[in-house]
Amino acid sequence: MALTAKDARALADLLYEVADEIEGYLDKNKSAISPDDCKKLRKSARALLRKSAAATTQAVGLSVAQMADDANQLRQVVEEAKDSLVQLQDIKKMIDVVSALVNLATAIVGKKPGAVVKSVQKLQKLR
Repeated sequence: MALTAKDARALADLLYEVADEIEGYLDKNKSAISPDDCKKLRKSARALLRKSAAATTQAVGLSVAQMADDANQLRQVVEEAKDSLVQLQDIKKMIDVVSALVNLATAIVGKKPGAVVKSVQKLQKLR
């Protein structure tokens, strides 16, 4: 199973907490710990902090990758919507042309020269 951004953040937080606990333990028990052990514990705490920072970086990278995937999906939906809009505009134009042709035919059958001229003008505007 792949590591998620949430998992990486949780790991980073846990590593940081452990490092912080080590530092707290050292501060409280400095006199009871040998200098050599103190050095080893501080080194371990620093290593945990570095690992925590690395896990945080990985969490950010995973989050960015997820956002990029989401953005790509959104971009694809927008493109599909644009295509649908173009198709709807084409259909509207066809309906307008058919409507103008019906009006022209009605004007011709009704022998109304003014209506014929208006219908022809409307058809010309629809080109």
